Amino acid sequence: MRLHLFRIHLITGLTNIASDFAAGAAGIGGFLKPGTYIEKAKQFSMGDSGRNLEIKFPLLNTGEYKDIIENWQLIFGILYQNRPGRVTRAIIDVPVIYEVYSQGTVYMPFAFINNFSVNFLGNRRMMKIQVPVGLNPGEKSITIETIIPDAYEVTITLTGLNDETRNFLYTNVTKGPVTVSK
Repeated sequence: MRLHLFRIHLITGLTNIASDFAAGAAGIGGFLKPGTYIEKAKQFSMGDSGRNLEIKFPLLNTGEYKDIIENWQLIFGILYQNRPGRVTRAIIDVPVIYEVYSQGTVYMPFAFINNFSVNFLGNRRMMKIQVPVGLNPGEKSITIETIIPDAYEVTITLTGLNDETRNFLYTNVTKGPVTVSK
């Protein structure tokens, strides 16, 4: 095994020396022939992160009182689950990872919210709203006083954790499992 590794290192070293020599010779020859260079093959390299997807939508607070509460809860819920949580002094619970799928548009098996912003549109007023607190619906609620606009403009930027491949593009159309062949 050591002999095999030695041969690989020796071959790699000799290849680097030959490449450096050729580059030097081309540099010297470049003075004599301007525009001369040695072409090197490039290797394909996958990126560290996937594409970004920006989603923008309004949430109107001009309908029923129930809509105001549900809009506030949606925004709070997204903010809450996308923050790390401290379990102990040494352990931190990471934010959630999403699977993003929109037929014919995008498929990201692993994505996270890279940016989340909420703009207030229209008039704003102070309101007291009931917010459920507890594990079961209707178990317990508290009253909070907060600013409620006529509408929220929500912008979410999702970023894939892996670079997009043709498998993901195919899954865009078929929504089948991502398969890989040997």
